[in-house]
Amino acid sequence: MTFPSHKTSNFFLSLIVGASLTALILFNFPLVYEQPKLGVLYSFIILWMVFSITVGILYKPLYLVAFPIIKNKAWKDLFFIIALALFVVIAIYSASTYYWATPATHQIKICYYSDHPQQPLEIVRIAEAGGEHIYSADLFGKPAYPISIQANSCIGGGLRSTSLWQGLEVVNNIDASKTGDSLVIEVNQNSNKNIFNYQKDALGEDTTFANSGADQGIPIISSKLVNSIFVALKWFSLILGSTYLALFLFALSQSILVQKPGALSPKIALILILIYFFVFGIFMTKISGQPDQDTHNYFSTRFIETWGIPKDDPASSYFTKDNIYLYYWINGSVIKIYNALLPANATRIPNSQIWRFVSVILSAATIFYFYKLAKQVTNNAWGGVLAAFFGANTLMFVFVSSGVSYDNFMSLSAAASFYHLIKIIKKSDYIKHSALLGVWLCAGSLAKNQILLLAFILFSIWLFISIKEKLFLHLAFTRRHIAPLILLCLFAGLFSELYVGNLIRYKKPLPSCSQIKPDRSVCTNFSNRAQYRQEISYEDLWQNRNSIIGPVEYALNYWLFNAVNGIWGIISYQTFVPKFTTSFHALLILWTLLCLARYWRKQDAVMNVLMLAVAAYVIYVFGMNYKNELRYDFRHFAVQGRYLFPIFGAFLAIMINSFLQIRAVFIKRATLVLSIILYFSGGLGAFVFHYYDVFSAWTR
Repeated sequence: MTFPSHKTSNFFLSLIVGASLTALILFNFPLVYEQPKLGVLYSFIILWMVFSITVGILYKPLYLVAFPIIKNKAWKDLFFIIALALFVVIAIYSASTYYWATPATHQIKICYYSDHPQQPLEIVRIAEAGGEHIYSADLFGKPAYPISIQANSCIGGGLRSTSLWQGLEVVNNIDASKTGDSLVIEVNQNSNKNIFNYQKDALGEDTTFANSGADQGIPIISSKLVNSIFVALKWFSLILGSTYLALFLFALSQSILVQKPGALSPKIALILILIYFFVFGIFMTKISGQPDQDTHNYFSTRFIETWGIPKDDPASSYFTKDNIYLYYWINGSVIKIYNALLPANATRIPNSQIWRFVSVILSAATIFYFYKLAKQVTNNAWGGVLAAFFGANTLMFVFVSSGVSYDNFMSLSAAASFYHLIKIIKKSDYIKHSALLGVWLCAGSLAKNQILLLAFILFSIWLFISIKEKLFLHLAFTRRHIAPLILLCLFAGLFSELYVGNLIRYKKPLPSCSQIKPDRSVCTNFSNRAQYRQEISYEDLWQNRNSIIGPVEYALNYWLFNAVNGIWGIISYQTFVPKFTTSFHALLILWTLLCLARYWRKQDAVMNVLMLAVAAYVIYVFGMNYKNELRYDFRHFAVQGRYLFPIFGAFLAIMINSFLQIRAVFIKRATLVLSIILYFSGGLGAFVFHYYDVFSAWTR
């Protein structure tokens, strides 16, 4: 068997595999079928170049790891590669709803007939029937929605879609004074008529479905021979692309297990993941639904006014006095700098969009700390790469990362705090890492008060370790400690001014609206509900104990599933939970616990600290959620998986370390490979393949 040399095979194989992966992506993405031919060609060329370059960079591990196994006929490894390739082929084939679809062109005509020519009809949106994809208004000759149709006139256009197309859904605002007016929609010359006959009090939207003739579009590929070639190329792309992915995943697992330098640098892999996450996050900024953005936009806008703390608006229920501020101060500072650099008459990016970019940058830094933390815990740089990849594909994390939210700074400060605590446990520059631990905990607390709990847990662990190991007795100050200590003094002072001052002034860490506002009537909105809640009567709870949902039942029947769905799915004002994928994430958590039970070692101080911190935080959050459920009669206020993000990096480090402790090589390799596939399919894979039927409707 002649084995191809690296130099002669790299270029051509990269182009072929790049084309195959491009085809797998594009033809699974139904929006491609709506583009003109040149648009599809340009998309293919750009994505082809990106994949070809990436495959070229990642070719070395195949050449050094996977190809020699094929050449030398290492049967166990060959069996694993073949089984993995078949699994990937079957998985992609079964998940490819649109990959085998035949693109077709549909002629659409929409007419409005009325005896009131002075009153046009406005169409709110034109969408795919049976889905949530909204077609662009320019397909019908209009710049944007709503589309106004004059009485007794028509608009028309051509749609490219797939053979799975179910027709149109036209939503329009009905004028209650009209009766007997009609809307006629033709799909491929098949008419669907809707007559308006509403009472005067029947205001609102009306939806007209038009599916007659939806299956009579004109195929873009009319030749049977060309269509057969097209299908054959799809099969070729599926098999070749899946085979490459299987080879690459095997080579990656081998690099993780053996840790030999030369095959692929973990640093290069980390850079690619950060780029991957940044691009994913930028795509996410084009959709809406991130939690509490109106509130965060309001505070960020107020902090543009001054370099300090802005004065409160007496008429608003929001207040800045003695409240958290650091994340908003950063956002306000970014806009002030942006305004100073950009001329007043220049074309501007909206402030909210800039803040969303800032959030993506903060979360990219969080991914970097996931890498550093897991690398320290596993003593394996590839363990850090896996943690970064898993974090970059956690759907709710990326979703929040693309919005204006103080959760992003909180997650960054928490991940950095865990990293510096682990460095202290591993006896690496006690003064520097203690100072930076304090800086991040104080800074995180100034951005969101939820970090106070984690600060208490990690500070307690730091204090215990410092006393037990007598680290106070061996302090050696150098110049490199000056900057961290100055930062610590600064942030500790700001922390004390806010929280200690509030405890003195208000007897609580943060005041309520009614304690700040002279006019308490502005404090009655939903966001201030906590200050009006009634305290729990434990006597009443005991008397009604047989009719109340117990904590165990609540945890097993609701809380655990909601946490999983809210981390690996999206639960917010917009909701998307891929049940099939999230169920496998639940199994992965169970597998992690089994591996911990099997391979945990009492003398492993790093793992002990992480497990203690994670367990304490989870127990507290669960207790807080259950207490609120009792207080608000189980209405599920403030029960979100994202509230566990402060310990998410630590959890990933624990999970990956437990997987790397598995002794059976086959099981360890299968666990790592399947975890990578699962996270991708529930992250960027879910976003891309569900963009057409879910995320395209989540417009800003």
